[in-house]
Amino acid sequence: MRANGHVVRGQEIPSLSDVLHAVNAWAREHMTQEKIAEGCVVAGSFALFGYLLLVLHLTMQNRTIAGF
Repeated sequence: MRANGHVVRGQEIPSLSDVLHAVNAWAREHMTQEKIAEGCVVAGSFALFGYLLLVLHLTMQNRTIAGF
């Protein structure tokens, strides 16, 4: 453990706000408004599809859909 203490000494540990600013700057350079909108549409579609599957699953557990 003593060796690790000597290695870390003199190094700057970034704070959370520094990391968030760096991520924000990277995202502004690489992400366009179209990509963000497309990602929101895809995420919303997956969420709605998942909700549909959940409702169908609960319906099949609790209701008789077709009886033979």
